[in-house]
Amino acid sequence: MRKAATLLALLPLAAAGLGGGLWLGLGGDAEATARPRGNFSTADAARFSEFRLYDLGPAHEGLPVTAVIRDDRLRLPGERVRENAVTFVYGDCEPVEDTGCAPPLQVQVWPACERNLAVYPNERILPRRTLRLRGVPAALFEDGHRLELYTGRETVVIFGNDTTQVLRAAAALRSVGGPAGGELPAPAAGALSGRVAC
Repeated sequence: MRKAATLLALLPLAAAGLGGGLWLGLGGDAEATARPRGNFSTADAARFSEFRLYDLGPAHEGLPVTAVIRDDRLRLPGERVRENAVTFVYGDCEPVEDTGCAPPLQVQVWPACERNLAVYPNERILPRRTLRLRGVPAALFEDGHRLELYTGRETVVIFGNDTTQVLRAAAALRSVGGPAGGELPAPAAGALSGRVAC
């Protein structure tokens, strides 16, 4: 019996035109564990220079990096921003029949000029709660399953199973190849309002 997983899509957040968490569908046995397919490697991430990348190291709380995905495409008609992110996927998931699944933890990094609080078009997408973490502004969305940190010229988005998990991941966040912990760089001027240049 063939056990193969296929990447279905990066689902957009409702009405925002922004890539959401990675969802996987199964291209074979429903009992198989889905393993995302990356198009980028950790070595590629270490050499990447378009914007600063953040991850959780090679593993976090027993979840290894299972894929690194680089999304880079032009803005399509009707979209507010273009897909321009690097996603570090931690762990696998088990799709249930045709419903797909989300890996247990993901860290997605975007340039702040393309993803920031100002790009959300209406109050339905406003954060559930705003806070400061590691010295920078942050916002919880999606009932605490998504955390955004606004640091330097980047927006770091953490997708997880619950608020506790995403907050622990934020505490362990590091610049790729660097040490974990410590204060993050303050947001660049205009980064929160969408006025920082790309």
